[in-house]
Amino acid sequence: MSEAFVIVHEGADPGRDRVVRTKAGGGRTTFVGVPDEGAAAEVAGKMAGGLQLIELYGGPGPEAAEPVIRAVDASVPVGVTGYRR
Repeated sequence: MSEAFVIVHEGADPGRDRVVRTKAGGGRTTFVGVPDEGAAAEVAGKMAGGLQLIELYGGPGPEAAEPVIRAVDASVPVGVTGYRR
């Protein structure tokens, strides 16, 4: 199974703020920082084909997951945790 943890953090650069770990049994885990929900959707849309799960962290709430869900065309489950700023 391959999964991505997308973390919304002001000033993050998804090209630079990324860690990928390959699992011994197959699959990979990717952690990627993005500056906002729009970037989260863009990154998720590009990665969706190789994932079985996306988790979105740091957004203002469940509504922040909507653009991500649309970007992956509901082809990958999207979990979300959020906090109110």
